[in-house]
Amino acid sequence: MATAGESRHVENTGTHIHARTIIAVLAVNVLMFAGLFSVIGAGSLAQSTAELLGDASVYIWFSSCISIIPLAMMPPLSQIADYWGRRWVMLITSLGGIAGPLLISRAQNVGTAIPGFGLLGVGISNQAQIYTIPSEVLHRKYRGWDQASANFSSSIGGLTGALMAGALVEGKAENFRICWYTATGLFAIAIVGIYFGYTPPPRETESALSTRQKLWSLDWVGYVLLSPSVALISMALQWSGNPYSWANGHVLGTFIAGLIMLIMFAIYEWYKPDGILHHGLFRHKNFPLAAVVIFLEGLTFYTCNAFYAYEITVVYGVSLFGAELRFIILFVGSATTSAVLGAYTTKTKQVREPMALGFILLVIFNAYMATIKLSSSVSHLWGITILAGVGLGLILNAAMVVAQMATPSDMISVTTGFVSAVRAFGGSIGIAINNAILSSSLQTALPKDVAAAVVPLGFPSANLGLLIEALSEDNEAALAQVPGTTPAIVAAATKGFRAAYAHSFGNAWIAAACFAATGVIISIFITNPKAEFTVHIDAPVEQKLVELQAEVGKDYEMD
Repeated sequence: MATAGESRHVENTGTHIHARTIIAVLAVNVLMFAGLFSVIGAGSLAQSTAELLGDASVYIWFSSCISIIPLAMMPPLSQIADYWGRRWVMLITSLGGIAGPLLISRAQNVGTAIPGFGLLGVGISNQAQIYTIPSEVLHRKYRGWDQASANFSSSIGGLTGALMAGALVEGKAENFRICWYTATGLFAIAIVGIYFGYTPPPRETESALSTRQKLWSLDWVGYVLLSPSVALISMALQWSGNPYSWANGHVLGTFIAGLIMLIMFAIYEWYKPDGILHHGLFRHKNFPLAAVVIFLEGLTFYTCNAFYAYEITVVYGVSLFGAELRFIILFVGSATTSAVLGAYTTKTKQVREPMALGFILLVIFNAYMATIKLSSSVSHLWGITILAGVGLGLILNAAMVVAQMATPSDMISVTTGFVSAVRAFGGSIGIAINNAILSSSLQTALPKDVAAAVVPLGFPSANLGLLIEALSEDNEAALAQVPGTTPAIVAAATKGFRAAYAHSFGNAWIAAACFAATGVIISIFITNPKAEFTVHIDAPVEQKLVELQAEVGKDYEMD
């Protein structure tokens, strides 16, 4: 890692970046745009797409596929990228971003759609490299701007995905296919950009080692233990409450198996100094703290992505497009904050304070969402959602900078891969926990609230199950065929149905607020890495910059 003295030598020599570096950064940002466009599209369209394809109960698996699969793949890919180069890792995995959306767009049932989302998960499993490349090809003093560019692109991608998803399916759920045609095109453009725009000189580990040596250097035992463990734990949590209880073997057996493997992984990595969790990563307290912070951020973001629009459409009867219009405020806030924070971090070299503020804003947002009732004004959501966007923008930018600055520069890929996987794991856990809370609460609240609304009007309680099923499917024809229904009873039942959902969603938001509050506390203990913001470039794209920095390093050693 460059010292302050070496950085001054580099600066005096004039290591200025050129067009190739800018093109490389732009290319990976296009891929970031495509990735979050797809993630948000999956979350926004999940409910309506699952209903259209015949099984509304599996909607949560659409988002889960694109959180579980990257989670399992990112750590191995980060090591592989160090030995075979980031370029080919990004190009090969991005092919899943073409195949997956294309398969989803042609799906006629959920059995086809879910594998499509699985392939899409492969397509976005290179997100760690997207965060890595801008950081290592630009000067370290601009690390705040590096991460801001990636997060700005992702925010604009999310905004576009939410807006397009809502607009396309307004009045016609079948139009979800157009969204995935668009995603296919975006990934294709990104692949072309990476192929021609990012052609860095080979690293020493790429050229000096044989293929056999590279394969031997990979942490195969770590992969075998980590990837299945997090996938099994995530699957178990997804199954809990929908459709199985915790006591069911599908949930309990899967969870225990995953937990045992995760414990074995932790023990193995404790004794292996150069595995996925290389011991050099833990030389400073900031790295593990940043990992916890980004886990909590992922938990909150993916929860919001999965439940925000869903709640507004169910509780208030707002159209999906209307819900998405409110949701894109989050990305407006995140994009704006990313740009501002990039400038702030570059000038002040402070990351702890923005991070803590971001979690405070998330606590406020989640607490407000927990208080929503049927009588609450939906117009308030326009304002409160901006807090979530600003908070997420502050946290993700700052946490990634903290993690990368806390570890050796030659481990930036493994660092970024690990914290990105932790974020995805947080998202998977967040969706699972809150979906379990929602499902459990609805099992009690729906019969209670709907019965309280219609039984006093003379509706036979024996038909409550049919009534709730028709309400859940939003099927007016089925509602009319339920014995004992009248327009007044249907109106009352709808009100009770929405009240039950408002209460149940509130429980999920309370849990999210508690996690965000934990993030505030963790952030306080992070140290601002001011000394690390130097003009050194960790991995220049341009060969002449590599040579120039090598010469400067020799001159510095002679001094």
